[in-house]
Amino acid sequence: MRIAIIDDEIEYQQKIGQICKEFGIQNQCSVDTVSFDSGEAFLNTFTKNSFAIIFMDIYMGGMDGITIASQIRQRDDRCLLIFLTISPEFMAEAFSFHAFEYITKPFTAERVTSVLKDALKFLPASPQYLEIVSKRKTIPVLLDDIVSAVTDAHYLEITLTSNATIRCRMTMPDFLRLVEHVPRFISVNKGITLNADHILDFKDSCCILDNGERFPVRVRDRLRIERAVRDYHFAKLRNRQRRGVYPPPRYKIAPSSDNPKWSTDFPVSFPLAALTEHSFSVSHKYIQAAVTSHRCLCNMAFSFISGLPDIIRYKLAL
Repeated sequence: MRIAIIDDEIEYQQKIGQICKEFGIQNQCSVDTVSFDSGEAFLNTFTKNSFAIIFMDIYMGGMDGITIASQIRQRDDRCLLIFLTISPEFMAEAFSFHAFEYITKPFTAERVTSVLKDALKFLPASPQYLEIVSKRKTIPVLLDDIVSAVTDAHYLEITLTSNATIRCRMTMPDFLRLVEHVPRFISVNKGITLNADHILDFKDSCCILDNGERFPVRVRDRLRIERAVRDYHFAKLRNRQRRGVYPPPRYKIAPSSDNPKWSTDFPVSFPLAALTEHSFSVSHKYIQAAVTSHRCLCNMAFSFISGLPDIIRYKLAL
C-alpha cells in the first residue's frame, strides 16, 4: 500500500510517516510512504494508481490543497484523499472532490490510525506478512504462502506453498499471537496450526491438506475445528459475493422434484437467498469436475449449508 504525504512542514511529514509505518507493522500489511513538500513536486510524479492513499495539507506555500485535489481527480478518481488542515474553513469544498476524511491539526496518532483502519476497509487487500528470524536472518514471509506451522522442541517449522520449510526459534503461542487477527490460521492440535485456505478435507480424525499432508486433529475439539474451517470459508465466500467477485469455476444446479422447471448455473459464491427460495439437488458429477483448487471452498460451503436444515432444504444427488 503506497501512501503519499504532501505537507510543507517536515514535522507533520515525519509524524504521519511514522504512524503509517507502525500501522503497517501492527496490521501486518506492507506500507510504503513517500513525502512531498509541495503540491507541484507531487503532481510532477503523480500518475493514476500510483498511490492508494494521499494525505494532503490544504494550506501550503504555492499551490493549495484544494487546487491539487482538483488535478488529482482529473487523473485518478479512486485514490483516497485525506485532508490535513488547521481550520475546517474549506471542509465543504474539500469534500466536493470526494475526500475520504478531514483531519484537523494538531492531531493524535490515535486519530490518524483510526482513519487508516477505515481506509483499509475500502482498499483491495494488501499482502500480509510476518518477519521470521531464521539462521540469524530476518525473512519477510507472506501469510498467503504459509501452509502450516508445527512445533519441534523449542523451534517452529513453517511450511510454505513452495514446499520450502523455515525453521525458527519461536513458540506456538508466540506465532498464534502474531496471527490472532487472521482467521485463516486455525489450531487443530497441540503444536499444529494450519492455514484454512489449504485444508481440503477431514477424514479419520485427520486434517488433509491440498499438498497431500495429513495432520491429526484434537479428538475432543474435532467438531469445533471443522466448524471453524467451514465458517472461515463461508465468510470468505460471502465476502466475495458482496464485492461482486466470483471465482472462475461454476457448479451446475439441477432441478429438484419440488421445482422441476428451475435449473441454472451458479458461481461458487451464489447468494444465500437463492438457496432459501428453492429446494434443489446438486449433481455430484459436476462438483467432481470442478477445478481442484476450489474443492475445499466448495466442500466447506456445502457442509456449512447442511448444518442449517431449518433454513435450507436440499439433497445431494450422489
